[in-house]
Amino acid sequence: MTLCTGRYFMMVNDTDRYVAYCRRVDTPPSVFLADGTSWFLLGAVATADSLPDVTCTDSEDAGNMKSPTNDFDTKVTPYLSTAGNYYVVYTCTDSAGQSTSATRTVTIKDSCSVPTVSKASTGYCAEGTTLAHGATCTSTCNDGYAPRNPSHTCTTTSDTDYASALDPSVTLCDVLPCAEPTVAFSATRADGTAQSCKESNTAGEVPDSSTCTPQCATGYVAKVDGDDDGLLYCFEKVLTPTTFRCDLPAAQPLSIFAPSRPAPEGAVDITLQFATGNANDCVWSGFEFQGKEIFANGTEENWREMVGCESSKFTSRATVECMATGLTEGGTYKFQVREVCTDSDMTSPWTESESFTLRFVTPPAVLLKLPEEDQYATVSQVLLAVQVDAYITSDTSYAFVVNRTNVREGGEEWCPTMQWRVAANETSTSSPSGTSTVGLIQSRILIANFPGNDFVKPGCNYDITCEQGLFVTVDTPAKTNPEFRWNFSYIDPSPVRAILTLNSVQAVANKGIQVTFQVQYDLASQINCTVAAVSPDSGALEVTGRVSTGAVREPIYASIANRTEGEYLVYDATLTDITVTALVPSKSYTFNCAGWKQSKSWVPAVCANYPSDCEAYSFVTSTDTSTDLDALAIAKVAHCPDGTQATISSETQTFQQVETGIVVLLSTYERACNNVVMAVGEVATITVNFTVSPYSDYANLTFHNSEYENFELRYTKLSDDAALSMVTKSMDLTVCPHAHYYYDSSATACKNYVVNVSFTDTKLAVTAIKVTHADLTTSEVKGTGSDISVSNGDTVTFEMEKDPVTSLVDINISLGGESYFPQTKESVTEADTTGTMVVKIQGQGLSLPVKMKMSGSEFDMEYKITFKTPIVTVTKLFPTLTGTTRTLVTALDNVPTSSEVVDGSVSPASFLRLSVRKVGAATQATPGFCQSQSFGSGWTALSCDLEIAPISADNLVIEIEMYNWTSTLWQLASDFYQTGMIDYRVPTVDSLYTLDANGNQVGTGAVNTETVMLSDPYFYISGTSFASLGTMSLTYVNVTEYKLWLQGVNPELSLCSKIEYQSENVLKCQITSCLDAREIPADPSVVLQIGELRSAEKAGILTLPQPAISSISPTLILDAGYAEIEIFGNSFSEYLAPNGDFQEACTAWQAKLNDLTATQQTRRLDTGSADTSGALQPYFMPSGGRQLTSADTLPAMQMLGSVTVTVGDATCSVTAENQNNTYVKCQMTKARRASRAEPEAGELRGKIISQMTILATSAPKERTQRALQTNGLWAVRFAHPRPTKMRPAELCLREVHKHNIRFKDDFTLESLSEKHMP
Repeated sequence: MTLCTGRYFMMVNDTDRYVAYCRRVDTPPSVFLADGTSWFLLGAVATADSLPDVTCTDSEDAGNMKSPTNDFDTKVTPYLSTAGNYYVVYTCTDSAGQSTSATRTVTIKDSCSVPTVSKASTGYCAEGTTLAHGATCTSTCNDGYAPRNPSHTCTTTSDTDYASALDPSVTLCDVLPCAEPTVAFSATRADGTAQSCKESNTAGEVPDSSTCTPQCATGYVAKVDGDDDGLLYCFEKVLTPTTFRCDLPAAQPLSIFAPSRPAPEGAVDITLQFATGNANDCVWSGFEFQGKEIFANGTEENWREMVGCESSKFTSRATVECMATGLTEGGTYKFQVREVCTDSDMTSPWTESESFTLRFVTPPAVLLKLPEEDQYATVSQVLLAVQVDAYITSDTSYAFVVNRTNVREGGEEWCPTMQWRVAANETSTSSPSGTSTVGLIQSRILIANFPGNDFVKPGCNYDITCEQGLFVTVDTPAKTNPEFRWNFSYIDPSPVRAILTLNSVQAVANKGIQVTFQVQYDLASQINCTVAAVSPDSGALEVTGRVSTGAVREPIYASIANRTEGEYLVYDATLTDITVTALVPSKSYTFNCAGWKQSKSWVPAVCANYPSDCEAYSFVTSTDTSTDLDALAIAKVAHCPDGTQATISSETQTFQQVETGIVVLLSTYERACNNVVMAVGEVATITVNFTVSPYSDYANLTFHNSEYENFELRYTKLSDDAALSMVTKSMDLTVCPHAHYYYDSSATACKNYVVNVSFTDTKLAVTAIKVTHADLTTSEVKGTGSDISVSNGDTVTFEMEKDPVTSLVDINISLGGESYFPQTKESVTEADTTGTMVVKIQGQGLSLPVKMKMSGSEFDMEYKITFKTPIVTVTKLFPTLTGTTRTLVTALDNVPTSSEVVDGSVSPASFLRLSVRKVGAATQATPGFCQSQSFGSGWTALSCDLEIAPISADNLVIEIEMYNWTSTLWQLASDFYQTGMIDYRVPTVDSLYTLDANGNQVGTGAVNTETVMLSDPYFYISGTSFASLGTMSLTYVNVTEYKLWLQGVNPELSLCSKIEYQSENVLKCQITSCLDAREIPADPSVVLQIGELRSAEKAGILTLPQPAISSISPTLILDAGYAEIEIFGNSFSEYLAPNGDFQEACTAWQAKLNDLTATQQTRRLDTGSADTSGALQPYFMPSGGRQLTSADTLPAMQMLGSVTVTVGDATCSVTAENQNNTYVKCQMTKARRASRAEPEAGELRGKIISQMTILATSAPKERTQRALQTNGLWAVRFAHPRPTKMRPAELCLREVHKHNIRFKDDFTLESLSEKHMP
């Protein structure tokens, strides 16, 4: 079946064969309106073509369609000047006459009328009163106002909306806010932006017709000029007044302190000072000072003005001291002060002091009483020192009394009782002279000279009394002393036993036990010492052994009463031995001594426990038990050909060993006749006596053979000099051991021994040592005592001689002994009497002995092997003085590497060590600065921790030491010596600074020494790598403390008298009291030194005092004849002649300074002097110069130099007494000019010299000071003379000071009066 599509339809017949066909259907045309703008401005010129396109389409007509028709001309054109919506109809018609229509809306947009807006006098829109649709209105307003909306657009809500309106619709001129003023130190918002007005918004605006409340940063006060209420008013964008300021009130005074505590004043007043803060914006009016008492119960009075510290006392801001009087003795007070300003808002806060507790007047208590207790030498006077200044009362009822009595009972005849009394009015106010006198000196010390006539004598007691009320305090309120009473005795000292003890080990002798004591007294004495048995002896003592059999021993002590009798012997005060013999073994005894002082039987010798009796020394004599008898003493004695005997050796054999047979091995080498070492077999050429004896004096030893107890043993060497020769003898003996002093034969267990005694000769020796080195070269030594040098790993062959029964396979070889360097045998070859052993040598040290070990016995082969020095590679070290990176690391070669050595018990530290020393320090012992050493990786890494020493790299030498086994000493290797490998980091100086009274840093890293005052003579050095002196070794350096050197002067000058360590970054400098100014620049650079380490020069951080002139007198001077000139100013320096002694000048300045500080003890001293009454008087310069005010201060450091004054051709002479730091006076007698000339018009007679140097001082040079603003003809120049190096013409000019001065010669010296002076 076929489907018809499009404009056709389908028909089907009723037959079996379907046939489909389509019939055409004619459809009407379609109209298509294109999108686009379909509106026009009011009054626009437009046609239908001005609108978007219109298209007609038809299926049948296809491209033959006609254009559509429209009614634009009738529907729109007549209405282009009238706003509204209009409708244009478009019609499309096809060829069949079918039509289709479509409608388009056309909009005529209206214009916008601009409304009249208040505060917009010239029109609201700058473009006019009417705006076309789509136009923009630029909003305008009167001054002080702003449009709510800065612009508007004439628009509609949609394309088909023709009623245009302004968007935004609001047309309004708002009044403008005021901008808050920009004020220094105003308050800030949370975000950190300024907010000078409390009412301002975040944009810094204050609303119109409102107020601005000024606000300042914390601590500042707002000030509005000419406005009493302190507010600013906003009207039409203008603030009235326009601004304000933030003033800073006076800073709180820094502190209140008592400068002379403990106060020298009375106990009811106190001198107080306070330190002012910054005045800031305050105009000073005065100080308000108050105080209050704080009571013991915790209550306190109200603040009140203190007598002596009234506000009227403070007449200037520089007056910061007062004395509060009328206080309570011992009371506790607090004080407060504030700075008062003419504007009360500027007055500072109160500063409150700490609590000050006034002292109580101390009654005259005793500080010292001499003499006291027992005296052992004659006494001529009594001394009493009281705690405070006092005087002796004038009341005659009080007295100083001494009562003398005797010490011992019955001593009245020797020391009769008597009294010496001195009434108060009989004492003097000075040191007493002669006997029987009493005087009070220095207001505190009472001295009484005893009467003569044997008043003071041994055996007397002296009771001394200062009666109550004798002393009265100088201090007020006055107080008197309590009774002072003490006594002393004049006695003859007894000898005191210092030592009583056993001196040595008890000795067993034939007659008993021998004991030696040591006795010592501290003075020469006559002493008897006795020994007593604690219990008596009983029974007889039978002695046997080598003493005649059956003899009866001498009795020792039968009872305790039977003491040894001895005369009293005189001993000096030295240690003395006393020997007692023949004491019974295993018995308790006591030992004691008694006596008196030499030649003074009435002065007994005593002990430390006096007056108790001296304690006896108890002891028990040695016990010889049966265990002591378990051994025999065996000795080998050579009977030499010259008839002498020599003990070869001796040993002890126990009875258990004896039972198995005594075997004595004759070593390879023995020392026999004449102490000569005898080689193998040589002992056989002499007779050897073998002696056996019991090891006690109290044993029975019976020999049952004809030789009794001696054997003479010989053996004969075989012809081949190698075979062993064994000599054996038989010995039969009986030993009966027993206790010492009672012999009970029935109870004694005797034993019989039959043993064989043998001598054996062993043969083992090294005949040669051959070495094959790593480079295949060889070396060889022969003969005992030879020494050969090797390196680790060398092949060493030992050629041996031996006896036939010894096998080299059983021999082990080592160097230095079995526990040191065992060697691994690589090969062994041997015959009956010879052999070789080959090893790869391993070890370290100097002269190590070669040892062979056989069957547990070690033999010295009489050869030495010395190892060559290890190869040392040092890692360069850069340690700091503060102790970091201080481990010196080295790598070693030619050291042992075999497992037998490395893993064995031998320590490399026993043979090798590093040494670090100062070059040329002959007295410095090794290992020097190497404090602790450690090995790593076996022997191949050696390090040591350095003892910090500030020494330069070229002066620190690294060496290596090896142990010499033979001499037991450490020896330095001669082929290793290295410097430059330990390079200490030098401390650096960054800046200098001082601290204020609160401990805060002052300045920006530089110090002017004129600000370092005598009251706080310190400044601080900031930098890195500073170390405490206690952590460094300074023995081998010349500079053993920190020094801050001034540069530019030779020799260098030290700025600090002492530098103290504070931290790794801070040093504290106590500035030197004097500085030689003769050869020093004004702004010298500085260098810090410790030991040999010096920092880099640091410039720009130090300024020295600069001379400054304030005035010159007179201003008119003659050009001839005698004249004087006075110059006033600061920092002229104290006098030091060009070739003078600096130390002498410094000492003179310090004496002057001490006088000044003693006169006025204030924080910053005035240059004053004291009159005879001690009161502070104004200090005037010589010849009536100006008086220094209290504002003048004394820096801690004083420059020393000399001032030179020249006027024209004349030198104005300055002497030491006419120069100080603030004043110079000089005299001239020579003419000030070389020639005379007629004066010019208006001049007096005499020629004016217009250029001259009148002042040159050896103070710092080349720093320009502010010139005084004067006009004239004197030129004042500060210069830096170099007396030994520079001509006067080479003076370095520093400051020019001009005055209106004219010279004349028509006045005599007498006529030159003040009326001619300015």
